[in-house]
Amino acid sequence: MRRLAFSLALPILLAQSPVLASSGGGEGGGTGGLIPMDMITVPIIDSDRLIGKLRFKLVLEPHDPAAATRLAGQAARLRMAAMSAGNEFARLQVTPSEPVDVEALVHILETALHGVDDGVQKVLIVEVAATR
Repeated sequence: MRRLAFSLALPILLAQSPVLASSGGGEGGGTGGLIPMDMITVPIIDSDRLIGKLRFKLVLEPHDPAAATRLAGQAARLRMAAMSAGNEFARLQVTPSEPVDVEALVHILETALHGVDDGVQKVLIVEVAATR
């Protein structure tokens, strides 16, 4: 239930974010805004059995407009780093019957994505689910 409440509340919080507001059309919109990534799905494995899937969708908040431009050009490398970190997280910390520890997932993703480009200021998870 906590996971559902979080996934319903996050879009509302993001809509009120000044960064998102500046990334839309209008006054300063464009290159300095949030960078959405496609949904990532990784397997949840227990011992040697596939027991489920972890799915998550990210939005990256860059440090500045120059970082946003750089990050947009590295989308494939950022996605690979997020998939690798998600695989490791799912292998060690996720079961389909328990809520996903979103704070721990954000931490491992931020570490991995900073390794690709330190222009990532924040990783925002806008959707997460662990299913059988």
